[in-house]
Amino acid sequence: MQWQCGVCKNIFPGAIAPEKCPVCGASQDKFSQYTPAQAQETITPNHVNVLDKLQLLESSLSKVVNIKTAQLGADTYYFNPGQVLAYHQHPDSDQIFFIISGKGKFYLDNGVEHSFDVVSGSIVLAPKGVWHQLVNTGTEPLVTSQATKLPVTSLSR
Repeated sequence: MQWQCGVCKNIFPGAIAPEKCPVCGASQDKFSQYTPAQAQETITPNHVNVLDKLQLLESSLSKVVNIKTAQLGADTYYFNPGQVLAYHQHPDSDQIFFIISGKGKFYLDNGVEHSFDVVSGSIVLAPKGVWHQLVNTGTEPLVTSQATKLPVTSLSR
């Protein structure tokens, strides 16, 4: 069984929905049961400028689903200074991050943790099955877009 967060749209396995979304922090009541057939039904616009309007939230990072087809999802995360996209992994999907603006620190952990600074223009691959985390270490908002093969499953630590 899989569950989709109604806020950030990430999908998580389990007999019951997570108590709290490990990606955006949404409560359990924001989850609904998800089936792969639902991905076939959802087609979103094919052009977006992610800098047109910064969608920042005070309490948690903001995730906006930009483009979604049956096979590919492209989302943008908006971080205030200090906000974190917590460690998670995708067992069946690589994920590519494009740093649009701001600066941060990206962590990859495949048994040994590696970290490196990212800035506007950086591109990072989070291979399938590798834990990854992103932190806004700057004083300005961090904007990063990502692309992932769908359907995607997220596991949190």
